[in-house]
Amino acid sequence: MNNFLNNFKVKYYCYKGLYYLTKSSDFGMALSYFDKALDIDENSVIGLTGRGTALERITRSSVGEKWVDKALDIDPVNLLALFYKGEILGDKKDHVNASIFFKKALETAKSSKNSRGKILLGDIYYELSFQYLSLDNPQKALKCIEKGEKDCPNDEKLLINKGLALNMLKEYKKAIHYFDLIISKNNPELLSFCNHHFIGKGVSLFHLKDYENALNCFNKAIEVGDNHPCGFYWKSKVLNILDNADEANKCYFEAKELASRRLNYYKGTKTIFR
Repeated sequence: MNNFLNNFKVKYYCYKGLYYLTKSSDFGMALSYFDKALDIDENSVIGLTGRGTALERITRSSVGEKWVDKALDIDPVNLLALFYKGEILGDKKDHVNASIFFKKALETAKSSKNSRGKILLGDIYYELSFQYLSLDNPQKALKCIEKGEKDCPNDEKLLINKGLALNMLKEYKKAIHYFDLIISKNNPELLSFCNHHFIGKGVSLFHLKDYENALNCFNKAIEVGDNHPCGFYWKSKVLNILDNADEANKCYFEAKELASRRLNYYKGTKTIFR
């Protein structure tokens, strides 16, 4: 009876932890629930994975990686552990190894018989294609996105990376089409997912020399948050062209400050937003 109750409690605490980790982004609350699960079962794979991921999100560092590694030692094909290990490696700018873990996660998700595999499939394609973009391989990213569109046709996040890949291939007008598709859907969850679509569209317009509209995009990217250095960096470039040197310098130094705080993440995205 005690074992049954303990197993139930572990599952409940892990469920609550995953909710706060993925749905409300309350990483401190998520961590508290994963810790409760691990107090009962120190080898709970979901508990270990969740604890490591929550720590990584709170500290914006790889401090939680050892917990995810322990989860993978116990269950080397656990979908969540593979996925979050890929995320941690991607944040460390280890895009080669991150892509390996996302490919393993993709294989596991596609062969999975439970709903979690199907739910995560779009996220895996998104993250895997983003690693290819960060490795300066937009062609490979596009192939990955095309497969993702077949397997999860309703996952709109893939449109972001499609636009970014086309930007890298200097197909700016095509890229704008996909960024506009995302913006026109007015999906609050998607628009708050990240500001890459606003920065991406701004970069497209910049290269097409439509500086006023590019500036509007970078302002929007900054407005929606996440303090992405590239938003301020590109805004400074536009302001210089528009002869507003004082504001351009302010934006440049803001970008430099933000980049110093999130160096690994910035190095990865700098390859894409160029």
